[in-house]
Amino acid sequence: MGKAERKGHIVEHAYMDFTKLIVGDKIRAIAQGQSHEEVRFDDIYLSQLLLRSGEHNQTLYQCESIQKVVDYQWVEASKMLRIFFFVYVLLYSLPISASLFTADEQAHRRLLYVAAAPAVVLFSIEVIQMRQAGAGYLGGWNSCDFLQFFVFMIILLLNHLGADHRSLFIPQLKGLLVILALIKLLFFLRVFEAYGILI
Repeated sequence: MGKAERKGHIVEHAYMDFTKLIVGDKIRAIAQGQSHEEVRFDDIYLSQLLLRSGEHNQTLYQCESIQKVVDYQWVEASKMLRIFFFVYVLLYSLPISASLFTADEQAHRRLLYVAAAPAVVLFSIEVIQMRQAGAGYLGGWNSCDFLQFFVFMIILLLNHLGADHRSLFIPQLKGLLVILALIKLLFFLRVFEAYGILI
C-alpha cells in the first residue's frame, strides 16, 4: 500500500460521521445500567464494536464504511507492529540465538540480559491484550507468546543462580526458545504485505 493510499484511509476515516453510532451506544450503556461517560470512542471501542457484531457477519463487513475503518486500523496497527518486529529480531531473537554458540559464560549472561528488556515489554503487551479479550486470548499464536516468556524466565533464573549454560536442560531450553521465536517471527511477517501470503 502506497503512502498516498494510506493517507487516503486516514482522511476518509477522519470525516466519517459516527454521531448516530456514538449516541446509540451511549443509550445502550444507560439501558444496561452503565454510565454513558464510560463509552470512550477510540480504536479499542471500534474493535470491540466489530467483535460484538460477529466475525461471520458478511453483511456488515461488505459495508464500505466498515471496510474503511478496518483498513485504517490495520494501517495504523501495522506501523507499530513493524517497530515490534525489528525490536524483536535485533534485541531478542539474535541475542538468544547467539547465546547458543558462545562458550564464554560472561558473554552468555550479557546476551540474556540484553534479551530480557524486550521480553518483559512484549509480555506486558500480551497481558494488556489478555485483560481486554479474557481467557479466550490464550489460544493460537498467543499460547506461543506465553510459553516463550516462561521458558525465557526459567533460563534467566537458572543463569542468575549461577548454573553453567552448558549444563543439562539449558541448551535444550534455549533450543525450544529459538523455535518459539521463529514461530513468533512468522506472526510478525503478516505485517509485511509482500510476505503475508506465505503465512
